[in-house]
Amino acid sequence: MSVTIANVCQYISHGNVYVGAQIPPDLHSLGEAYFLGAQGERGSLTCVAGVPSGGTDVGATSGETTYRYSATVEDVDIEQSTTGVCAHVTEEEASLEFTVAEATAQNIKRAISQGFLRDFTGPGALTGKVISVGGLTSVTGESICVISEKKEDPGRFVGAMIYNAYNDAGLERPFKKGEATLVTMTFKGMPSTATLARSAGDRLGQYFEQNI
Repeated sequence: MSVTIANVCQYISHGNVYVGAQIPPDLHSLGEAYFLGAQGERGSLTCVAGVPSGGTDVGATSGETTYRYSATVEDVDIEQSTTGVCAHVTEEEASLEFTVAEATAQNIKRAISQGFLRDFTGPGALTGKVISVGGLTSVTGESICVISEKKEDPGRFVGAMIYNAYNDAGLERPFKKGEATLVTMTFKGMPSTATLARSAGDRLGQYFEQNI
C-alpha cells in the first residue's frame, strides 16, 4: 500500500470535549443523520458541524485528550486442540482522559463527580458557587465525547464517545502563583439500564469518522 500524505495530515488537530451529549440510537453513529419517527421522518442530527446535540463544552483543554478501549479475551482449552477455542470477551473498559485549563466550578464539579454544586448569595451583590463533598452518595453517569475536525477535510469530523461514564480520577486542584490551574479528568464507562438495552456490541461507546 502506498503512502497517502493526506491521511497523515488530516488527523493533526485538537479535540473538543463535551459532556451530557445526546447518545445516538442503537447501532447508529454520533456522526450520522438518522430517522426517528414512526413514519420515517428525519429526526434531529446527533452532531452538527462537530457540535453534539445537548452537549456542554468543557472549555479549553491542555495537552492530549485520549480515548481508550480495551477488552479481555479468554478461550477454552479442549483435548482435541493444542490451542484454545471458543474465544470470548470477559471484560471491557472504555475511558476518556483530558486536562481542563478552565478550572471553573462547573468543571471542578465534573472532576469530583459525586459532589453537589450549588449557587449562593452573600452580602450586597456577592454571588458564587460552592461544591460540597462527603458521604455515601450514588454514582451517576453521563455521556462524554471528544470530537476533532479533519485538518485536510474541513467540515468532516472524527470522534469517540462513551455512552455512560463517571469520573474516576477524583480531584487535585493546585494553587500556585504564576501558573495556570489545570484539572485532570479521567472518565470511565459503566452500564446503565438504557445502555444495557442496546444491541450487543454497542453498549459501551463508539469511535466514528465522517467521510465525503
